[in-house]
Amino acid sequence: LDTFNAFHIYTPATVLHLLPNTMMVRGFFQAAVPLFLLISSIVRMLFPALSVVYHNELWLLKVALTKLSVDPGQVSNSTTAHGATKAKLTATDLGLSDIYEINVWGYCYREKNDERHCVKGQYDWASSWLPVDNSGQLRSPSGSRVTLPPKVSDSLSLFQNITKGAQVALIVCLLVQGVMFALGLFSHISGSASTWLSVVACIGVILVCAAAGLVSAMSAIVMDAIENSASAYGVVGSNGTTFLAIAWIGVVLVIGAAVFWLVINCCCKSRHRMQRSTHNHMTDVHKAV
Repeated sequence: LDTFNAFHIYTPATVLHLLPNTMMVRGFFQAAVPLFLLISSIVRMLFPALSVVYHNELWLLKVALTKLSVDPGQVSNSTTAHGATKAKLTATDLGLSDIYEINVWGYCYREKNDERHCVKGQYDWASSWLPVDNSGQLRSPSGSRVTLPPKVSDSLSLFQNITKGAQVALIVCLLVQGVMFALGLFSHISGSASTWLSVVACIGVILVCAAAGLVSAMSAIVMDAIENSASAYGVVGSNGTTFLAIAWIGVVLVIGAAVFWLVINCCCKSRHRMQRSTHNHMTDVHKAV
């Protein structure tokens, strides 16, 4: 028996029953832990959602064009300001900055003096910033049209669609997490709130996972196009590992909050059923006596 107890696996329900048998302590623990996990998740999901709005140094991916070299034959109107056609065109010739730091709601760019400028965040910014026509040509800020490799053109079109999906997913998941927080506050007071909390928590986990997945897809699509095609033209890219780590930590935290609430609800319902069964049994015994 002692050997069995030494290797006994404690489930979350068992841990709750091992706490001091005080309603105040148990109630505080059950209410505070999932709410703390949820608030931590919301804070982390706000980082990718507001990265460009507050112009911080957090970026999803960085694209460097300092070594960009494009054949003038791929560019329409490839004459420089001095009227001479160059053998190779650089980012400056095309009106592009040296470095771009891309986020969900927009981008920032750095000039040669390392001065950083950020555009105003907007919905579907990629479609206006990366205008690729049906022939696979990209219009640069200088007005020239650059003929892109099919791989890059297809990746940019996919990136535009994924960006819109990531923006919508981030907004919706934050709204659902707000509803989860409100229901979590009243779940120990109202039985209906507790039931709805279980449903909304499952939906919230799905939406937060979708948001983090779409954000990761944005980075993966651009990096794949750079490594397989654009790198031949001197384009260099790098992932924002901190940005992605924050988003996926938010996923882990919301999963923890949802699992905690589901376990508590299941345990409470089981305990209530057991108490009801015991009460009915005692009532039958008294009637029999």
